[in-house]
Amino acid sequence: MQEQAIAWRHAGDDIGVVPTMGALHAGHDSLVASARRENQRVIVTVFVNPAQFGPNEDFARYPRPFDEDRAPRQSTRSTRPPSRPGSIRAPLRRSSRDGAGPATSPAS
Repeated sequence: MQEQAIAWRHAGDDIGVVPTMGALHAGHDSLVASARRENQRVIVTVFVNPAQFGPNEDFARYPRPFDEDRAPRQSTRSTRPPSRPGSIRAPLRRSSRDGAGPATSPAS
């Protein structure tokens, strides 16, 4: 996905990103619709972030209905299952709209 996003930015496309923890609902759909109005490309991420859970909250039991989330969105060009833990790459840095150039991957 990162390589695709870099290619879109090099082509001059603006990319809207809608970060989620899955279990998508009408509120997420509204965010996607807004992102589509403002950008040529839209990426919806699904990442159940363990850092958002307190010590007495059950991270393991948080719902992860990826197939149900994906089904009504089959018209999208690419739907991929969430990455396995530890395989998440650093996010793209957003370039400014003043023509500073394409988004780049942070230095490792």
